[in-house]
Amino acid sequence: MRLTPIDLPTLTVLLTVCVYWTIVGAKVIRRRRATRKLSGVVPEQPLETLMALLWIPLVVAWFVLPWCALTHASGVLALPAFAGAPPYAVLRWLAAAAGIAALYGSIRAWRQMGKHWTIAVTHDETSTLFTGGMFGRIISFIAFHIMRWHRPLAAANIARSLPERTEKERAEILRKTYINLGDTFAEAIWGWRADGDALTERVIIDNRDLVNRFVDEKKSVVLLAAHICNWEWLVLAACAQLGIQIAPLYKPLRVKSADEYVRDARARFGGQPIPLDQLLYELTFKVGEPRAFAMLADQTPPREAPKHWRKLLHQDTAIYAGMGLIARYLDAPVIYVAMRRLRRGYYAAHLYLIAEPPYDVDPESSIVDRYAERLEADIRAAPEDFLWVHRKWKYPKPEEGAQ
Repeated sequence: MRLTPIDLPTLTVLLTVCVYWTIVGAKVIRRRRATRKLSGVVPEQPLETLMALLWIPLVVAWFVLPWCALTHASGVLALPAFAGAPPYAVLRWLAAAAGIAALYGSIRAWRQMGKHWTIAVTHDETSTLFTGGMFGRIISFIAFHIMRWHRPLAAANIARSLPERTEKERAEILRKTYINLGDTFAEAIWGWRADGDALTERVIIDNRDLVNRFVDEKKSVVLLAAHICNWEWLVLAACAQLGIQIAPLYKPLRVKSADEYVRDARARFGGQPIPLDQLLYELTFKVGEPRAFAMLADQTPPREAPKHWRKLLHQDTAIYAGMGLIARYLDAPVIYVAMRRLRRGYYAAHLYLIAEPPYDVDPESSIVDRYAERLEADIRAAPEDFLWVHRKWKYPKPEEGAQ
């Protein structure tokens, strides 16, 4: 069949598709030779099989349609006459450039995956693409620019909390917050399937001996953390590294299936998540081996729940009551867990002892004060790592006579 005058945008798209699938084919053969199995090369799950039935014809169309457009001067498969008009020509060149950019991004992702390259998500492997690739960046772009998810709330929280920063600095903090939030989401997915060694490499608890000392004394401990950096990884890393059973206290999610998934993920490596409404039962009737009761104590308590009010970041802030009660009931030390970002996908945690028995008086107020001081210092040091999108200040402090 006679070739029509070469249309460069169409030729660019065809060559891009050919390069992409040539590389994929070579990697499939290499993986097959290296592993002697087809895991990650062919669909393993029913849903994947169904998607493949739709995907394969689409892949064929990627080759056939550009080729037909290049080789047909007229007819249904030929390039429409209006495609050469200036507006459409510009759009077609932009589409071809987007294809080249997508190929470049794919090659970068494949290089990052290295020997762990796979064409599918499999049950027995974890991919570092989740922790260092474009997945987190795409999530943050959608949340920040397209959905503007909680963006006015986050901007208002930053403005009230950091009035000493310039408007430009606060805007940069807001932008980086969403970038880090996208990475946190991606990292959480990876972390729920990663093994203990991989998590230990990603989250370094640099003074574990502080907890080990109390473990040797057969004492329970109270661990207080916050929504800073990657709190999901922090829970898993503590379960994997500290020589004591971790009992994360949490507020159940409204969607039952999501709540079960998150609870099971946090229960890995021997963790025992405890709903807040069952804490009293756990303290009263399950007194046995020492445990570490872990809590993200920066959550806002419900209006009717017992709470302490304290200034935090220039604002009256409600903080859960009960931390001192747990410590005094168990005669347990209280440790603040500070998490900081080393680089993308890597963190360090440091433990600070903020209260220790014997408790002659109720330690609640002093624990709340020391926790809030540590929390504010960490937020000021790296404000972009704090979860500004949650409603930390959802209701005002009541008048003195109404408390």
